[in-house]
Amino acid sequence: MHGFIHVTLRSLMLAKAGETHWTSLLENIGRTEHQILELVMHDDALTVSAFVAGAELLQTDIPGILRAFGEHFVTFLDETNYLSTVLAFGKDLLDFVHNLDEMHATLRRAPKHSDCQFPHFVTSHGPDGEVLLNYSSSRGSMLAPVVEGILVALAPRAYNQELRMEAIDTMEGYSVTWRLHIKTVEGGRAKRETVSSVSATPAKAGARVPERSAMEVRAAS
Repeated sequence: MHGFIHVTLRSLMLAKAGETHWTSLLENIGRTEHQILELVMHDDALTVSAFVAGAELLQTDIPGILRAFGEHFVTFLDETNYLSTVLAFGKDLLDFVHNLDEMHATLRRAPKHSDCQFPHFVTSHGPDGEVLLNYSSSRGSMLAPVVEGILVALAPRAYNQELRMEAIDTMEGYSVTWRLHIKTVEGGRAKRETVSSVSATPAKAGARVPERSAMEVRAAS
């Protein structure tokens, strides 16, 4: 996976547990900070080992750290000035979901992202008119918790909406299906609720605020 994932994982570890735990993670996977934070494509095995080590240090399971990563990813995008670019692809959460493939296609045109293996998203409608989002990835359903974390965190931060994700029976050909319960909040109270569904699928996806590292500054440029 791309080094930007590792940069964000570093930010998560510092925010959750501090420098000592990040140093322990590096020792556990046998890499230096310079090696793991280089903004190039890394072998998936390295990224997996980093998340496994992080989960152990944070005393959570793999889905837990992946979901936390997704939530923190939204914060990190904001801190590194990427969030405004993301928000250009949707006027609300459902609009954003409809445009995920377009966003990834735009990112892929940038030389530093040309080798990234982005997931594929297709929206459709269920039998009751609910919106479905089909997600496929060369990595299968492994990163489904990241999708959960990103969408749940993005809704209030970007669109003044609240999101609850309900797992339902999986659609044929997919590995995970969620129904989205979305509340648009106005003045701190729910204004309306819409229901949609999202499917995730395999293709054949009181701590101090830490200072940004040089790699994080590069990631924002």
